[in-house]
Amino acid sequence: MEEFDRKRHNYMAIGLAIIAVSSIVIFFSGTNDIIRLAAIGGIVIGVVVAFAGGRRRRNFYRREVVPQLIKGLSPDLKYFPDKGLPQSKFRRFELFRNFDRYSSEDYLSGMIGKTGITAAEVHIEERRRSKDGDSYITVFRGIIFIADFNKNFNSRTVVVPDVAERFFGKLAGNFLQQLNWTENGKLVKLENPEFEKKFAVYSTDPMEARYILTPKLMERLLAVQAAECSPIRVLFSTSNMILAFSRSSGWLEPPEWGKLADVAVIEKTLTEIGDLLELVDDLDLNTRIWSKQ
Repeated sequence: MEEFDRKRHNYMAIGLAIIAVSSIVIFFSGTNDIIRLAAIGGIVIGVVVAFAGGRRRRNFYRREVVPQLIKGLSPDLKYFPDKGLPQSKFRRFELFRNFDRYSSEDYLSGMIGKTGITAAEVHIEERRRSKDGDSYITVFRGIIFIADFNKNFNSRTVVVPDVAERFFGKLAGNFLQQLNWTENGKLVKLENPEFEKKFAVYSTDPMEARYILTPKLMERLLAVQAAECSPIRVLFSTSNMILAFSRSSGWLEPPEWGKLADVAVIEKTLTEIGDLLELVDDLDLNTRIWSKQ
């Protein structure tokens, strides 16, 4: 990591020197277009040199440093920086339906105690057409966390942010929620006012949804939501729990600027990994009851 910092410093110094010399040439070139054009080319080269090695630096961190940190935290986990969650699998979740462009990386899988987990960073975008051309806006960028749930079930239950009640009030919000059930099933009313205020729950089997969303689990999901900077989405399907967490910046990424060989950089990555792994304990997923072993 220190070697990458030295190379980055040298590239930056050389690039800035080329830019400075080229700028001086332009200033004194007068009306000589050939010299001015060559100097502009020099500035472009200087910029390229100044930022050279950025991709190699990122790849080194993700392929060499992050696996060692994960191994130190949990030897039973495997990390694949260039592998992602398959788009076909993500679409089956139907947590986000409208998107036109998909990418995924930083695939993590293995066991935490008795619980099998999978996680990956996902970025989905929706295309917007206009007379000036197509553009893309981010629908979701963050982490998809999949864990083996500690109860067997056959239904599909989805927990989404309750935007309707937040913006239109309880009465109008409940009416709008009732209209929003198709593939996700019927609206499920639960006996936790705080949970009802934060989330709307839809299920193909309302009775089983209440079996899944116990009072303790609702409290735990509220605690997880409180710890996040943005709303979470949760799906219970095929005896798995799938959580979606938004992230504005890249997960397990080195800093674009500053030193790579810095304890703060390592601490940030360890925190990102640790927070994810602690979800197993936060949601009590290792407690096996009924027929789950």
